Amino acid sequence: RDLKRLKLDRGRIAIEPHAFTFTVAQHTRLKALLPDATLVDGSLLVAEERLIKAPDEIAFQRQAGEFAEAGLRAGLAALRPGVTEVEIAGAMSAALGAAGSEYAAIPPMIATGRRSAMVHAMPHRVPVAKGDIVILELAGVCNRYHVVTMRTACVGKPSGRAQDVALLLEEAF
Repeated sequence: RDLKRLKLDRGRIAIEPHAFTFTVAQHTRLKALLPDATLVDGSLLVAEERLIKAPDEIAFQRQAGEFAEAGLRAGLAALRPGVTEVEIAGAMSAALGAAGSEYAAIPPMIATGRRSAMVHAMPHRVPVAKGDIVILELAGVCNRYHVVTMRTACVGKPSGRAQDVALLLEEAF
């Protein structure tokens, strides 16, 4: 209605047809509501504008990074044999909340041992064992600006194989 009142219902309107949040039903309804408009693919318009941050946005991202760091520190501090992935994720969540982080689009993720080769792994009730490689991933959030961080750790001394892989990764970087 506002587009019609402003006489913009006959113009070119940018949409994001490739966004997973823009459904076929929404597209069909938009076309029906604005039959004289030309819908054009504007998928990159917002993404390109998001690259340039205002000072407030940079401040939000820095604050979110501080929240993420607090959550990560808590997760690393909780790592010891016998503690479960769920308990470590809980420590990270508690630290994020205590630091002031908002609820993130992704929950804290953790994988240990054989599962550490998985990315974006949800925590299980698996206890951490000595020598386990552990993947920690979480997001700090300030005014919906997310800073995601991921770290790899080892409980105790890493195996020879883990040390070899770490050296290869260091060389690759």
